[in-house]
Amino acid sequence: MATLFTNEMIEKAIQISDSNPFLEGFVPGEGALDPKFVMIGEAPGAKEAEQGHPFVGPSGKELNVWLDELGVTRDQIYITGPVRSRPFKLKNGRKSDRKPTPLEIQTSAPLFDYEMAKLKGHILVTLGNTGLERLIGGPVKITKMHGKMLHQPIQIWDEQNSQFKLSKVKYDIFPLYHPAYIRRFNSKRDEVLNDLIELKKFI
Repeated sequence: MATLFTNEMIEKAIQISDSNPFLEGFVPGEGALDPKFVMIGEAPGAKEAEQGHPFVGPSGKELNVWLDELGVTRDQIYITGPVRSRPFKLKNGRKSDRKPTPLEIQTSAPLFDYEMAKLKGHILVTLGNTGLERLIGGPVKITKMHGKMLHQPIQIWDEQNSQFKLSKVKYDIFPLYHPAYIRRFNSKRDEVLNDLIELKKFI
């Protein structure tokens, strides 16, 4: 699988991850460099951090089912996210996944913005709230926004002013539930299927 990141960018990102005691691993965005669409998740989990590839754990198995429904393979799309290292918390000495903090998202912003600039013109398929909020601002409720094509600017991190600003270019954004959510709430599966049927019209 190809990535848009250079070795220098990856080395710098690993250094940043290593400086945060509650991040581990580094998982570059990967896939086709001229993809049918771009999938934007949240952050790597334990399996992803261990293997260095996105969506290789339980959520990845669910995602594979969705890709089959869409009639595409992983090597035809590009998968990334707003944070490329695993955020975790400790409880009774054990690590568990958590959502990335706003600061972690900001620290990772240059990498993500670089990918979005390179991938403009492609549909951005967000998985869950975090990826969608990173693109359009938040808070958002995926339960109200899933399955609808949006066409609007996205947020870009303004390093000089330490805040997000909107891009001049508009992107097509199609929000979906996160695969992990559907694994917990199987009753939403029919909604996902309908969303995938709708997405298929655009790809």
